Amino acid sequence: MRGLRALDGAPQRPVALGVVTALTAMDERQAARVCLYDDAQAVASAALKLLPIDPLEPVRWLLTVALMIDEVTREAVTITEPAALPASAAPLIEEWSLTHYLSKRRMFRA
Repeated sequence: MRGLRALDGAPQRPVALGVVTALTAMDERQAARVCLYDDAQAVASAALKLLPIDPLEPVRWLLTVALMIDEVTREAVTITEPAALPASAAPLIEEWSLTHYLSKRRMFRA
């Protein structure tokens, strides 16, 4: 983790994920899977803060999409052109998290 500490400020998520996957010697498929699960759990965690739902509901959502995440991961690691990646919403999740981080108005606090 020395690599992350050497950076000025908090590194953006893609950099942090890259450092973690490199330090833990993950292969491409494992790294892609971690990234997808991180996106899914971020949405599930936000839903708990924004919606009056049973805390087990987001767990059900994650279990429901687990096979889809594995399928997308298998597909993604075979792609050789960035434009072909099945990630149309991933940049938006990153942008929204940065916008929320910089905002003076908080939607929720954790």
